[in-house]
Amino acid sequence: MKGKIVINASPIILLHKADLEFLLPALFSSIIIPDGVMDEISIHEEDDVVRRIRSQSNFTICKVPLEPLVQAWDLGKGETDVISFAYHDPTHIPVLDDSAAKACCTAFGLRTLGTGAILIYAKQNGLLNSVREPLEILRAKGMWIADSVIDLLCKRAGEK
Repeated sequence: MKGKIVINASPIILLHKADLEFLLPALFSSIIIPDGVMDEISIHEEDDVVRRIRSQSNFTICKVPLEPLVQAWDLGKGETDVISFAYHDPTHIPVLDDSAAKACCTAFGLRTLGTGAILIYAKQNGLLNSVREPLEILRAKGMWIADSVIDLLCKRAGEK
C-alpha cells in the first residue's frame, strides 16, 4: 500500500528540476502541497515548476490551519505549513530537508522523509537503478549535499 506525504518546497522543486517528480505519485497515494509551500515555490522559482505541479492531478494543493505549537518553532512558512498539516493528520509523512524542521517533527513524534529517502524508496520499488546518479543530478540542480551524505544514502540503498 502506498503511503501519504505532505511535501515542502525544496524537495519538490529539486525533484521537478531533475525530472524526477514522477517518483512521487508512483510511491505515494496522497501528495499534499500546502498553500504556503506553493507561495514559496511561486516566489522563488520559475513558472515552469509551478505550471508542472498544477498540471498534475496527483498533487493536492490545500490551505492548512496553522498549529500554534509548530508556529512557536519560528520555521519558514512552508515548513510550518507542512508540519502543521502532519501534526493534525499524522497519516501524512512530512517530506523536508531542513534540519530544524526535522527536529521540530521529532519533538512532536512525527516521522519524516527527506529527498534522499525518496530516492531510496524509489530504488527499492524498482523505479530507479541506483540512488547515486540521481543524487548527483540533484546536486547539480542546486541541492546542497555532502559527499559523506551521498555515500551514506548509497550504502542504505545497498550500493557501494
